[in-house]
Amino acid sequence: MYFELVNRSNEIEFDFTPEQWVNFHETMSGIFNKALEQYPEEYISNVKRHGLMAFRLAMIFTLLRHSERLHKLTKVYCSQEDYASAIYIISTLLNHGLFILNYLGIPVLSELDSQLLTSLPNRFTRKDAQDEGIKVGLAERTIDFKLNSWSSNGLLTKVNRGVYKKK
Repeated sequence: MYFELVNRSNEIEFDFTPEQWVNFHETMSGIFNKALEQYPEEYISNVKRHGLMAFRLAMIFTLLRHSERLHKLTKVYCSQEDYASAIYIISTLLNHGLFILNYLGIPVLSELDSQLLTSLPNRFTRKDAQDEGIKVGLAERTIDFKLNSWSSNGLLTKVNRGVYKKK
């Protein structure tokens, strides 16, 4: 099939249906926005790469589905089954990437978490963290959750009750 595609005198145009384009943009934008809010900056480029890979996988699946008619095709649209398969695979890979980051003990901090943690002194109280969190619109319970999470992940050491130290 590769040689048939390479040796063609004309190209085959691949495209999503309009509905698939809308869904693709909504899906990838949702993942991208969630990554911006919840994950480290390094993870953002991963999301962008996986968006491109989703398109390429859908294209490969579609061409494989039409392999017997390649010589007749000039334009082909992605089937819903191929589109769904590509999105499923990419979503799984992105989730796996996050799992590996966590498994390796690499703390996964969002931009907001990183800013909040940076704004705190090396030794601070729960009250200090809550004051800084309120400035960026976080509830007290959310700050408490983050302090526990950061302690569990090894970013902080709990010195005394309500007193923390950055590592």
